[in-house]
Amino acid sequence: MFMPRRTERRPARWLELLQGPTEHAMRYLKSHGLAARDVMTPKPLTVSENTPLEKVAALLEQNRIKRVPVVRGGKLVGIVSRADLLRAPPPRSCCSPSGSPARSCSGPPPCSTRRPSRRSS
Repeated sequence: MFMPRRTERRPARWLELLQGPTEHAMRYLKSHGLAARDVMTPKPLTVSENTPLEKVAALLEQNRIKRVPVVRGGKLVGIVSRADLLRAPPPRSCCSPSGSPARSCSGPPPCSTRRPSRRSS
């Protein structure tokens, strides 16, 4: 069976034991000449700052992605993740004037962040 000769220089075994996986990964990437351009998504999906969160959520779900870049004039200004959507306040359309969830809103989050007042006893 033909075994190719090793052309990569490897450090002494005892040095490998002292180094962590990060050093091994960096050495591998450096030796194989990989750069960000080699692993990036060439034409990523993007949204603008004014894109409604419902559309952002639909984009993430439909494309099975976890994050989407936010751009303004072709320049990156941020990233929206699934976690960001979960932390966002509910849309105003889900809140009635009294501050309670409207009947048309199916989401569980409360409309106001006010805590109920405590009665003194």
